[in-house]
Amino acid sequence: MSKKLLFGILAISIIVAIAGWYLLSSQTEVVTPEHHETEESETSLPPAWQLMTEIFLWENGKEKFLAGENSDLSSFLLQTLHKLNLQARCAFGEEHIQEIKQNDKVIELRFRHPRNITISQWVEPEERYHIPTDEKGYRILENVENALFILEDNLDEGLEGHILVGHEVEGRIGYSCWAIQQEGSKEIDKTWIDEINKIFLKPQLAEERLNIEGEEIVREAVELVWKSGKIPYKCPLKVLESNLVVENEKVKEVHLTLDCGGKTLKPSVGWQNKKVISVEDI
Repeated sequence: MSKKLLFGILAISIIVAIAGWYLLSSQTEVVTPEHHETEESETSLPPAWQLMTEIFLWENGKEKFLAGENSDLSSFLLQTLHKLNLQARCAFGEEHIQEIKQNDKVIELRFRHPRNITISQWVEPEERYHIPTDEKGYRILENVENALFILEDNLDEGLEGHILVGHEVEGRIGYSCWAIQQEGSKEIDKTWIDEINKIFLKPQLAEERLNIEGEEIVREAVELVWKSGKIPYKCPLKVLESNLVVENEKVKEVHLTLDCGGKTLKPSVGWQNKKVISVEDI
């Protein structure tokens, strides 16, 4: 074999080796950032999920759902929490909190995930080594699970106008007492109670309650029709008309006119037994 042929084979081998090394290194560079992105997505939660809230009213020992995330009441309660500037000398465990819920009138704000809340209490620089604060020196309440806004203190414990903040401590929930101190006064601010009662807890008119109840009945009746198997084929149902047949102050039947993909149907639903009586095809 000639020297020229050997030299040619060697040159080709070197070129193939270099190309293979370059291809392998470029593939490694592509895979690495994708791997990091996957790790990051597994360890972080969407902001909307982190801030999810629920609001309940406790009155006469009963719990009633009022509102959720992004509601006006949720925004108002969060703003009220940020105004806290006075810590009262009281603390409660879960057992006493349950007694308060059963006897007092309370609004409870619950967080799906514990969160930190910056309040309006300014902390002296020399105290900040053991009290969490933001960059401006305002206190941060850490790992807040829920907050109880005391509207009426029926147990006569002096808690009206106070807000009990629940924190997770060593796997258990403990509650600290807070209030908003009026500027230039030793009195606590209770105006937020009046705003909640007048704006968010105002009694509904009888007509408003009937309209809400009627909408819920119609919505459930449409769902019963959809699941009944009596419509010719599965299609999006749109309510064109609805009528509630009432006897002895109770809804007896629900008569509907529905659009089913361009086809008009008139179902009748027996409300007492929650069954579809008939579906008329127009």
